[in-house]
Amino acid sequence: MFRVLKVLFVTSLILIMGVSSLDPTVVAADVKGSSLDKVTSHSEEVTARLIEIDEKYEVGEVLSKEDEKFVKAHTSQVAQGIQGEKNLFRPAAIFSGTKNLSRVGTTRDGKYQIRVGARLSSNQWNPLKIKYSGNVAGATVKGRANKVAVSMTHTAYGVLGDRSSFGKVYERNHHTSTTSAQRVELNDGATYSAVVTNFSFIARARGYFPNGVQVVAEVSY
Repeated sequence: MFRVLKVLFVTSLILIMGVSSLDPTVVAADVKGSSLDKVTSHSEEVTARLIEIDEKYEVGEVLSKEDEKFVKAHTSQVAQGIQGEKNLFRPAAIFSGTKNLSRVGTTRDGKYQIRVGARLSSNQWNPLKIKYSGNVAGATVKGRANKVAVSMTHTAYGVLGDRSSFGKVYERNHHTSTTSAQRVELNDGATYSAVVTNFSFIARARGYFPNGVQVVAEVSY
């Protein structure tokens, strides 16, 4: 398994605050989501836009106002720390838990299908030790693939510099694949430090079928 790690370490005062786009021959279907708070995946269009923004910026770069607005509207938010005695701040995360998502991707003729299932967890309470993990499985539903691959990307956005700028503060991609089975599973995660206001997960399964046909299923929040 190959891992790509990009991280921005933060030394300033801590305030805590959801690859390429879908193949044009693929349409999403059978969208399902279940968790304690009944969260479902973003739409195909929102997921594609989050991926586009994710690929546009490196860690430490400031987002454009347009991209900042979109990210803040479509990613999980972490509340700013609450000021208490002696001007200290205590964490006040509005998200810490697990979400379960799945989606089936299919070719337009319905000949090939692949499913992605993801159980994604994050704990944003401590900015010095933010944790996340994921279990992502990809499996063929229809047709026999020559290769099945899955990936999980966790991206965090937050304050940069003098706290007046908004940008990417962390990004890591985890992925694995198989050529000997019709199902593959990824279990991975990481811990990092950053001033985070928003974060996202994107999980993907891709099936490589005969005659160069590729089918993608993606979920995000």
